[in-house]
Amino acid sequence: MNLSPHRALLATTACLTLALAGCGSDNEQPSNPNPAKKPLATSAPPAPEPKGEEADADAYRGIVKGTEDNYYFSNADRSYSCTIADTFVGCNSKNLPDDAPELKNAYGQKEKANAVGFDYGQPAKFIAATNPTYTYMATEEAPEGGQELPAGVKLTAHDTTCTVTDDGGVSCTHKDNGFTVTPKKADLH
Repeated sequence: MNLSPHRALLATTACLTLALAGCGSDNEQPSNPNPAKKPLATSAPPAPEPKGEEADADAYRGIVKGTEDNYYFSNADRSYSCTIADTFVGCNSKNLPDDAPELKNAYGQKEKANAVGFDYGQPAKFIAATNPTYTYMATEEAPEGGQELPAGVKLTAHDTTCTVTDDGGVSCTHKDNGFTVTPKKADLH
């Protein structure tokens, strides 16, 4: 069959139009124009099922590029959001004990401590963080603050073990250093 260039162009256009007509529908959501910036999770997925008294660490591993070696978790009411990294561990919280100290933040301004943490080999300390240092930012796959760690279940990574206490606080240890912090008391060592 011998088609003129004009008819060949019309035939090609008709085929492409028919092929593309089935690619979408009126009730589809528009695609994300910026795939690097995923939409925020609107509700937290259920916490991963613990294996006995030890959590599956991979269920708490960061999934955003640059966070894959960190582990993120929060307590049930999300008042503590924490990170276990390869060189430090810490938690952001607006629910620290009333006697938590006032400290200078990175800008030299005094404010009440809003985090607790330590670099490995150093004692734990209160911190006046100017940003959510230890809080995992929400993605489509994970809620802000990370997955909920059920009370009493241990999460171990980078030779650090953390648990959520029965009263909703958090306890983390790495060798000789660590902290246990609840809304009523803190033990930093």
